[in-house]
Amino acid sequence: MDAVPITLGQEFSGYARQIEAGIERVRATLPRLGELAIGGTAVGTGLNAPESFGVKVVSVLVAQTGLSELRTAANSFEAQAARDGLVEASGRCAPSRCR
Repeated sequence: MDAVPITLGQEFSGYARQIEAGIERVRATLPRLGELAIGGTAVGTGLNAPESFGVKVVSVLVAQTGLSELRTAANSFEAQAARDGLVEASGRCAPSRCR
């Protein structure tokens, strides 16, 4: 015998856990998705932006969206050159798409 009977509840508990795990994976990426390349101007120096421009824009965005994860990038050069947070989020959603 290669399988044993399971209840419908047991089967759906497996589906529920898959959804929970997917949500956990996506939430784990939020800190990196919230890092915004605002105020670094075209190349990351911030040379042509007013003082504290990025911080002020992020404050407005947080107030209007309620997304407390938003913040200015730790390094504007990296934030403008790479979209690693988006790549990570996409990768973390991949297991859910396969089901």
